[in-house]
Amino acid sequence: MKKLIVLVIVLAAGWYGWRWWQQRETPAGPAYREVKVERGDVRVEILATALAKPQNRLELNSPVSGRIDELLVREGDVVTNGQILGWVSSTDRATLLDAARARGGAEAARWADMYKPAPLIAPLEATVIDRKMEPGQSVSPSAAILILSDRLIIEAAVDETDIRNIRVGQPVTVELDAYRGDFLSARVDHIAYDADTQNGVTLYAIDVLCDQPPAYLRSAMSANVKFLVSQTNNVLVLPLAALQGGRGEQAVLRPAPAPGAEPVRVPVQTGLDDGSQAEILSGVQEGEVVLIPDGLPASTMSNKVNPLMPTRPGGRPPRR
Repeated sequence: MKKLIVLVIVLAAGWYGWRWWQQRETPAGPAYREVKVERGDVRVEILATALAKPQNRLELNSPVSGRIDELLVREGDVVTNGQILGWVSSTDRATLLDAARARGGAEAARWADMYKPAPLIAPLEATVIDRKMEPGQSVSPSAAILILSDRLIIEAAVDETDIRNIRVGQPVTVELDAYRGDFLSARVDHIAYDADTQNGVTLYAIDVLCDQPPAYLRSAMSANVKFLVSQTNNVLVLPLAALQGGRGEQAVLRPAPAPGAEPVRVPVQTGLDDGSQAEILSGVQEGEVVLIPDGLPASTMSNKVNPLMPTRPGGRPPRR
């Protein structure tokens, strides 16, 4: 009985050893999954962070030292050039009127009519974005009473490596952090001539104007912007993971024509790519099946660059 048990153990060990040796000598071939050539849109965009701010911010100071009698506007009010926004009494007028009020209303009214306050006048058409002071407060000519803004812009910081692809009038999509999912149509209004260096990166300020600024837009709101560099619509597209080879010599793999055969390598010509998919100009037709190495998501780039990174024309990520 013991001999039989030993024989069974030896045979089992031999069988498992033979299976291990077979797998070692004949490794499994690469696994693939199929994807079809489809039609779609390819957008090459430059991504940047941005901040809403007044394009021209003006502090409206008191015309004289004294006391604020009245303010006629509040935050959010739109004012016109030359509009009276408030009244300020000089120190002498405020002292005189205080003394006259102590002698009665008639006396105070007579002096108030004889000694007029100084007007606070809007120098341009603008929106009141901040009311710094209130009636009754003492002021000096160096004190800001109101803050005016002619219009709010979205100021984006763009890397110097991307600046060549930015132009005045270029379409821009704006998404405010406070209103995710609401995409605002905008355009480039101005490109700064001077740069700012942050952490060794050279950035240029780009002024972006919304076509129809929403009522909820406020100064200092954070935003993400996308500058449209180029776009193709209703073209043949494939995931970048389906492309093999270097730039200018790319190809795709078609399924093997027979069991046991190797996949067929087919050269293709590509156009724009947006970091996840590429435009196919020639080599394959709509509806054809190509192979992607198993284990890679369809949107993974062939050079393994993070697909979430912004891309420049040609598919290379910008230096950040």
